[in-house]
Amino acid sequence: MHELIRNKNKYTIVTPHETEVVIKPQFSSGIIPLELESEPDKGVWGQFVNNKKPNQDYIKASVHESWERCLEMGVDPGLKRCRDFHTEKSIDAEHQFLLDVVKNTTGELSAFLKEKDLLFTICDRYGYLTGTIGSYKALRQAYTIHFGPGANWTEKSVGTNAIGTALASGIPQRVIGREHFCESSQGWTCSAAPIFGVNGVLHGCVDISGPVQSDHSRNLALAVYYARAIEALSFQQHFMGLMGKVLNINTIGLLTLDRYGKVCYCNDVVANLFGSSLRNLSGRDASRWFDLSPFFGQQLDENWSDPETMVELRCLHNPTWNIFAVPLINNFHHLQGLTLCIYPPPPVAPRKQILQHNKDDALAAMIGKSASFQRLLKMARRVAATNTTVLLTGPSGTGKEVMARALHQSSLRAKKPFVAVNCGAISAELIQSELFGYVEGAFTGARRGGQPGKFEQAAGGTLFLDEIGEMPLALQVNLLRVLDEKQIVRVGGKQLLPVDVRVIAATNQDMEAMVEEGKFRQDLYYRLHVVPLALPPLREREDDVQLLADHFIRDFAESLGRQIEGVEPEFRQALTAYSWPGNIRELRHIIESTIILMDGTFLDFDSLPINIQQASRQEQLPEEKEPTHFSSLNFDDIQKKALKQAFEQYDGNISQMAKALGIGRNTTYAKLKKFNLI
Repeated sequence: MHELIRNKNKYTIVTPHETEVVIKPQFSSGIIPLELESEPDKGVWGQFVNNKKPNQDYIKASVHESWERCLEMGVDPGLKRCRDFHTEKSIDAEHQFLLDVVKNTTGELSAFLKEKDLLFTICDRYGYLTGTIGSYKALRQAYTIHFGPGANWTEKSVGTNAIGTALASGIPQRVIGREHFCESSQGWTCSAAPIFGVNGVLHGCVDISGPVQSDHSRNLALAVYYARAIEALSFQQHFMGLMGKVLNINTIGLLTLDRYGKVCYCNDVVANLFGSSLRNLSGRDASRWFDLSPFFGQQLDENWSDPETMVELRCLHNPTWNIFAVPLINNFHHLQGLTLCIYPPPPVAPRKQILQHNKDDALAAMIGKSASFQRLLKMARRVAATNTTVLLTGPSGTGKEVMARALHQSSLRAKKPFVAVNCGAISAELIQSELFGYVEGAFTGARRGGQPGKFEQAAGGTLFLDEIGEMPLALQVNLLRVLDEKQIVRVGGKQLLPVDVRVIAATNQDMEAMVEEGKFRQDLYYRLHVVPLALPPLREREDDVQLLADHFIRDFAESLGRQIEGVEPEFRQALTAYSWPGNIRELRHIIESTIILMDGTFLDFDSLPINIQQASRQEQLPEEKEPTHFSSLNFDDIQKKALKQAFEQYDGNISQMAKALGIGRNTTYAKLKKFNLI
């Protein structure tokens, strides 16, 4: 496709860059060819312009009326080309909107124009052409009569023509050959349809023109089709503009998506959050910023039983934002789109304490959607409401104490104490008195009046025995007796004290192997092993890495007083690629250190520790291939091929592409633009 442009009072034909499509009509198969009327004889036209009244039976009524207007306005029928042009300074927003529509046309229309030797143009309400595109041959002929951008094609300027006559009459027009009032235009056939605004005011015309000998059978219907599409687009922008004036009063970010998750509208708050504009965000896929799976994971025609549902979504772009989605449901209960309410965090300040999660449902607050973790939560929910002893197993750092606290908070004992004891951190000599307490004078240094142990401190609540495998064998028999009899005797005492405590134990060791080796009592093992819950390592919870990372990012951004404006995709990819031998504890510490040491306000690949970066690069190493053989030795072709390969390999990351290619970021970006790769 080619474009006719006007520069310094001269027309030039250029090949425009590809741009985003604004209107996508499917016209090629749906428009029926129409038979064209015959043009009047040249003698009929000659008689009319010489003030001799020809037989009107040979002239269409609309053309005859237009010729009459041209005579009244004193239009010169011998005019060689258009002479009236507007200046760029006089271009208004409406004219610019119509120009954008011309430039952002589909490849299908371009192919149609090229095949039929036609051109496509749109004029504003004053008859000035906004832009002209089409086949090279048609544009070559067009610029000889100044049928291009900036030219005035009203009847007063150039006589009867489809554009001027459609503007004058307000209805679609086709003007064929000698129906044109000015002789210079009689080698053309033109089809135009008026464009109306929401208030019924004429905004301009769509025109499809070409030499008389071209195929014009579909052009008038296509012009009407485009005019209606532009009216719909204009109405949408008008409505969004009015709505925007209301919505921009709000401090909440509002983003509207269509049924495919593409951006339709955003208010100024959202545009500022993304450092962009509505124009740049429109049409982009919002799934790159938000987890839309709760909605678009379903069939598009699936019925929505509760259209008033508000769903909290996870923000991939910035985990510190709170996102709530409201589905837009039609009368048939089908999803038509979403409105997202975005609540960015207020400016943060360091705090001494992080807010705790809602304790109403502690298990529901646990983070994870992987199948293995969901199975674990299902079992935990069943056992939480009982007094049954639970044994938590799993590698170090998988969150055993977090699970123990969640079980306690979800139980009937939630309002009573939760007491945690690390059996591996207390010496063998002291652990018995720590657990069971002691009486006055039980040993040298004993406190006056004695001291209650952990069992008594946890009365009515939960006692969490972490690293139970480290408990000395001599003490294991005492623990077994307490679990069976629900009574304790303080060290140095004789009185039996009843205890009402639920015991949850945890270990990262192979307890069955310890039993076989005689390092742990078998009877105690079975007494603790009533309900075993095995926490999976993080490497088996790949789907949960990002969820946990987002949780830690929010917590540390708030507690450390750091502003997080975004998380780069490469940062997330690196977290997923790492094996996490230290499990959740390691992930938490990595996020904490990264936020503390980050230079700016974005979490990117380079802000991660070197071992995480190396693991990610190792996973991305391509398989060894045969040496590349270039099909062309043209240097531009070689550069374009290398840039395209790097773009695909590094998923468009400019920094990584520049490193791999051995050139600067700015140079990489400039070459990508040069070869139309971005």
